[in-house]
Amino acid sequence: MIGSKETPRVSDFDTDLVVGSRRFVPFDDDEAEATPASDAAPAAREGLPATYRMRAETHYVEDLASRSEAARPALPAASEPPHPDASAERTQRVFDRLQADLTTIGSVAALLSEDASPMARRQHVALIQAEAWRAAWLVQAHAILGAHHRRETRVRQLGPLLERIRQGFAAESRLSGIPVQLRTNDWSASVAVDDTAVVAAITGGLFATMGLVGGREASAPVRVTVEALAGELRTVEIAQDDVEAPAVANLRFFDLDWSDRPGGWLAAMGAATARAVARQHGGHAALLFGESCGTVVRLNLAQAH
Repeated sequence: MIGSKETPRVSDFDTDLVVGSRRFVPFDDDEAEATPASDAAPAAREGLPATYRMRAETHYVEDLASRSEAARPALPAASEPPHPDASAERTQRVFDRLQADLTTIGSVAALLSEDASPMARRQHVALIQAEAWRAAWLVQAHAILGAHHRRETRVRQLGPLLERIRQGFAAESRLSGIPVQLRTNDWSASVAVDDTAVVAAITGGLFATMGLVGGREASAPVRVTVEALAGELRTVEIAQDDVEAPAVANLRFFDLDWSDRPGGWLAAMGAATARAVARQHGGHAALLFGESCGTVVRLNLAQAH
């Protein structure tokens, strides 16, 4: 994990900062070989952990527009030649997903006018917030992966930047039952960053990691640890200790075409976006495995000069 001589200060959103002493074995996404996994479980619903689906359906979302892509042909495996229309297909999938998100938001918003209990209304509002955050992120991620994002490096204070992520994931965490903790070695540090891209990268890494742990009745927090030094955002680590990733993840975690990955296509977009941003900043992305279970998505964001 990221080392620092200073004791990290935790936002009010955090509850438990005890980090296990498990040793993680590093893996570089460009050089690894994988052992195929025969027991990797497909996602129950694209982008939604099972607990998220259960809670949403409990509050009348089953009648909303379906997100299932069961009828969509599977994406080609990584070993196959890339499809010549891969970019166009990704664009179409993004548009389809945005249309489904907007339909869901509109349908849930209509339920707010009905005679619902206060608890149901809170769940409806949380679902709208989560869907809006996902949709906004998806637009940014698509621009980054398609090289349409215009990079703008500006000096930003680290604390408010991380607060944007905390607020964005508040509803997602409430619905999924997966807590998210944010910490850094210096909340008051000023760093020169492309804040839009960095927020998109951390958000993407969170979606990919939450996809791994989704479906558990009780989940340990997913921890985001950020290190800043000398006016630069150096590293980001997104860690979970609950779940052993399928063996195929050591080769395909950052692969957008891993079609049966935990968390579905949204998790694939997340991992690919995190790696793209790291590379655009002159760094790289890697997946680290625990000895028994757990993963860390590590982004090195060395500034390009």
